[in-house]
Amino acid sequence: MFTPETENDLAELAQTSKVTVMSETGIDVMRRRSDDFRTELEPLPLEVQLKAFRAQVRVAVKNNLFLVLHDRGASKEIMKVFEEFKEYPLRGIIHGFLGSVAEARQYRDKGFLISVNKRNLPAINPVLETLTLNEIVLETDSSEPAQVADTCDMVASLKRVTKAKVAEATTENLKKLLGAV
Repeated sequence: MFTPETENDLAELAQTSKVTVMSETGIDVMRRRSDDFRTELEPLPLEVQLKAFRAQVRVAVKNNLFLVLHDRGASKEIMKVFEEFKEYPLRGIIHGFLGSVAEARQYRDKGFLISVNKRNLPAINPVLETLTLNEIVLETDSSEPAQVADTCDMVASLKRVTKAKVAEATTENLKKLLGAV
């Protein structure tokens, strides 16, 4: 479980090393699979997740780290936590985004990029159509880096631009995010 000692250890690590990101953090209220993907498990209790998430956001903002967020059906809960840190500039990436257009806009307005991968792309095509290239990054979300190239092809086709333009824009987005550190 996430304890005050865990938060202290994270803060110490963030202050004494070259850490640039708090990853992967967030909230998951959906059913999940065991490590072997054979057993369906209930999500961890929301209060347990919220406690850990608040602490991780606190460490991130106090140490100028960006966040890579996991949001599985929990954008309202995540936004409530963000309100607790509204005096700090938040920024990061929403990993494997599966939300709505409205949720994507909320995250964008908070300083987050929407990540696109081969697995989530079909589900978020309507969202992706509303986003510009400077609001997304590409990711693999698997052990196969070649999937990033496939995702780039798919985004280029959807946006009716060249693969080079998608690659250039999304790479620049990540560089900007890293440069803010």
